[in-house]
Amino acid sequence: MKRFSYFTILVVLLVAGLAIYRTVFPPRPGGAAFSQLPPQTQQKRRVEAQNLVENIEKIAREARQKGPNPTKKTFVVTATQEQLNTLLQDRLRTEKFPISDLSVTLLEDRLNLQGNAKYSGIDWPATISGTLRAQNGALSYQIDSLAVSGLPAPAKLREKAQSAIQNGLQKAFANQNGARIDAVEIVPGKLTVRGQTG
Repeated sequence: MKRFSYFTILVVLLVAGLAIYRTVFPPRPGGAAFSQLPPQTQQKRRVEAQNLVENIEKIAREARQKGPNPTKKTFVVTATQEQLNTLLQDRLRTEKFPISDLSVTLLEDRLNLQGNAKYSGIDWPATISGTLRAQNGALSYQIDSLAVSGLPAPAKLREKAQSAIQNGLQKAFANQNGARIDAVEIVPGKLTVRGQTG
């Protein structure tokens, strides 16, 4: 009987330890970090991401064209989760942000951001969950939750993150005068933005 109780205590301690470990270090949604992918996969994703960038730049050029009769053209931009993650890894400079290894997960009507937040010299897993939508002809991201190491972050930190993301979106699309974003659709693994130029 004594042997059984020692075994039970050992199992309970292992399960509790695993639960604590998963709370502090949750698994990374969407698979391996970009830097951990094989070089051939990284290069393939970079080519796909560059195609997306060129498509967006073409739309932006058309939006800026002025003439006697500017024509309105509708556009549809579709980006995969992999393209967005590649762009984040290659183009987002995180030296100025307290978050590193940032990645995107696209779910039904939700855009989640995951990364490591540095706090008191320690990297903690952080997750932001929210909705991306068209508002007043531009993109707007509303944070619904912010968790650090699986625990809800204080409202003040969530407000700071909300402001940083919204400012980033405004800066990214500030020079796109003449383009209007009308709709955003998010399905698992894919983001579609619809709008018009002119």
